[in-house]
Amino acid sequence: MLSPEDDTKLYAQVLMNKALSLYGAGEYSASQNICNVLTEQSRPEAYLLKAQNSFMLGDTASEEDSLIRYAEITGDKSRLNRAGELAMNRGDYSEAIGYFNEYDASCLSGASETDEAVFRRAVCYMSTGDYVRAADDLRRCEVNGIETDEAQFYLAVCLMKLGNTQEAESAFEKCIAEGSHTEEVRELIGLCS
Repeated sequence: MLSPEDDTKLYAQVLMNKALSLYGAGEYSASQNICNVLTEQSRPEAYLLKAQNSFMLGDTASEEDSLIRYAEITGDKSRLNRAGELAMNRGDYSEAIGYFNEYDASCLSGASETDEAVFRRAVCYMSTGDYVRAADDLRRCEVNGIETDEAQFYLAVCLMKLGNTQEAESAFEKCIAEGSHTEEVRELIGLCS
C-alpha cells in the first residue's frame, strides 16, 4: 500500500502525463486545465507546460507568469529571457530589464542567447532613456557580433543622445559602410555636425 505522500506523487504524475498527451494532441485548453491543478501543488514541470500551453493559446500574461514561477521554484533562470521578451513586447521596459539582468547573470558569458538578451536589454534601456547602459550593452553586442547592423545603429543614436557627436558620427559612418539605414543615417549625421 502507498503512503498518502506517494499516492499524491503518483496521481500528480498521472495528471502530468495526461496533460502532456493533450498538449501533444493540440488540445491546449484541456492540457492547461490540468496544469492549473498541478501548479497549485507548485510542480515545476507543470509551470513549463503551462507556459507552452499559454504560448499556443496566445495568453502571454499566463506564459510570462508561468515562466517566472518556474524560475522562482527551481532557481533555473534560463526561461527569464522569454519572460523579458514578453515584458518588452507589452512595453514594460523596466520589468524586462530586470528579467534580462537575471538571465544574463545566470548564463555563461559568451553564450549567444545571452548576447541576444543583452541586445534586447539595450533596446529597453534606450526606451527608458538610459543611454549610458544601452551603449554599454550595444558595445558588448558589437564585440560578440550580435545584431551588428541594428546594434551599430542604436549605438550611434545613443552616442548622439549622450552628446558624443564625434563618436556618433563615426558609428553612423559604419552603418553607411554596412549599407544599413542609409537614408535615416545620412539625416542623423547632419545632426551630429
